[in-house]
Amino acid sequence: MPLPAPESLHAAPPAPGAAGSGRAASESNRSGPAPGEPSTRDRILAAAEAGFAERGFAGTSLRDVASAVGIRIPSLYNHFASKADLYKAVLTSAIGSIADVLVQVDEGEVSREPEDVIAAMMDVFRARPNVPKLIQYELLSGGEQLALVLDESVWPTLARGAAALEQASAGSHWKPEQRPLLLLVFYNLVFGHFTTAPLLKILTGDDPDAPEAIRRQVEFFGDLVKLLVGTEQSDARSADD
Repeated sequence: MPLPAPESLHAAPPAPGAAGSGRAASESNRSGPAPGEPSTRDRILAAAEAGFAERGFAGTSLRDVASAVGIRIPSLYNHFASKADLYKAVLTSAIGSIADVLVQVDEGEVSREPEDVIAAMMDVFRARPNVPKLIQYELLSGGEQLALVLDESVWPTLARGAAALEQASAGSHWKPEQRPLLLLVFYNLVFGHFTTAPLLKILTGDDPDAPEAIRRQVEFFGDLVKLLVGTEQSDARSADD
């Protein structure tokens, strides 16, 4: 599954409380964070990512974010002009985490085998479990902001990835108009593990975030993608005919 590289990387924001909380933490960041500690801006992004993933754009206020970080709202405005500006930055970072995997694939750090690509994606989302929820929430709300972020950042990369997936499935039994839909299948497989984790736990009794559960899912998803984009089914049909 050939996957191209985006033009930029987006690092994951650290946890909101990683550098302490309260007014003292805010004051200390005026002269810059200590080595190894996240900046106030990064802590704002982390808190906002968690809030928007849990309650969406409309249900998350700047006061909520500022309180989670331990700063006042005027301090937040020093980093982001508005809630919309903050939301856009959070979405850009979330999409960037997916683009990072594409970079690793393109540079040979991750194999192009479906199972390895899926494993890399799952590792990202295990580290940032709010990303699938955030994007899912945005899509359920209409996806307008996500579309803007994609247009401005990594849409060319995702478009090339979709074309590569379509090309990889060219020898399969899928009709040409069906092949682009395989990207949605891939998306739903990986994101669905995290967005439906509570349901999976109810059905199986297993912890979806446990290493063994992740390993089983990666193996299953990898085999499933190979079946979807491979030529085995079309070869079998030809043999039957």
